[in-house]
Amino acid sequence: MALKPIAAGDSIISIPRHLMVSCVDVCNDDVLKKALERTSLKFTSCELLAVFLLYHAKLKEGSLWKPYVESLPTMFHVASSQAEVELYPSFIASPLSCQLSILEVARRKISCVFKHIPGNTQNISPSDITWSYMAVNSRTVYLKPKERCLFLCPDDDGSCALAPFLDFLNHSCEASVSVELDVNDMYQIVTHVPYAKYDQIFISYGPHDNVKLFVEYGFFLPNNPHDGVPISMEDVLSAIHDSHLPDSLTTSLESKKSIASSLGEASNMFLARDGPSWSLTTVVKILLLRDDQIGSWQLAYEGANADNEAETRIIICIICSARQLLKDSLMKMMNLSDKSQHLVIGCTLVQEYVRLVDDCLAAYEKR
Repeated sequence: MALKPIAAGDSIISIPRHLMVSCVDVCNDDVLKKALERTSLKFTSCELLAVFLLYHAKLKEGSLWKPYVESLPTMFHVASSQAEVELYPSFIASPLSCQLSILEVARRKISCVFKHIPGNTQNISPSDITWSYMAVNSRTVYLKPKERCLFLCPDDDGSCALAPFLDFLNHSCEASVSVELDVNDMYQIVTHVPYAKYDQIFISYGPHDNVKLFVEYGFFLPNNPHDGVPISMEDVLSAIHDSHLPDSLTTSLESKKSIASSLGEASNMFLARDGPSWSLTTVVKILLLRDDQIGSWQLAYEGANADNEAETRIIICIICSARQLLKDSLMKMMNLSDKSQHLVIGCTLVQEYVRLVDDCLAAYEKR
């Protein structure tokens, strides 16, 4: 909460660098350094910071970081199994499956570290490691390292850091901030939007869609402006097949598919609340070219040479198919009797996507 008016350009928080935790700080801890050396493993930034956090959580009263550790949530909800993940629509299931794999690797490597740490800190469970990893994964900030940590994976630059208590500031799509480490070695967050006295102050985690927010942070935002339901080339081709269009519009599909793919538009097709993306409608236009129009496909790229009736049929078919797939997934999720808390949140997320697709169809039909 703002205790006084805050202008755009003002700093909303300043954290001394020595009160932040980077990978270098982890490696400079004598106990952790010895344990890490004995594993002969390489780690990601998040894994190293998770080792640090879990070590200090187990130290309890003996840790200088006890107030920070106790400020963190006691539990983070993740998918319970691959079987649970497979209930989701594919565009949500894919990153959830990746997360399960990442957590499994983290559990194995972090367990190995704690085998080389003396004392009661050895008594850790897989759920302990999940807690520490998810706490780190949802709270790290970018901090350019001044030196390289020896235990990092070759492709990890070590730029992740923990900024204690920064997570008390919530995320908003409307927030606009920038960060810097100033000449006084203070980590500054500067707001680009003003706040009146007693307003809640927000930061932005980035222009993330709801899948990213759900997987990485465990929540999502209704009416997220960065959200959309992705559409694949296979989805479009299936809609063309199901629409029973004249042969003159469905010949040479492979050639037209190659044109659309070469333009890069096939990777940016999605359904948004205000209608289908420009890339999606453009790909449909290209795929509906007659053979005598393929040589001048640029006209379709510019919106000309389109069969508007056929295009409308295809787009509506794509939207309706996406809605049905979402509803089918939601039905399977809702019918599960013993839902994890993660799946309960996931059900509401899929419901949000059903509403998004409904809004997309309504906006398209009003165009």
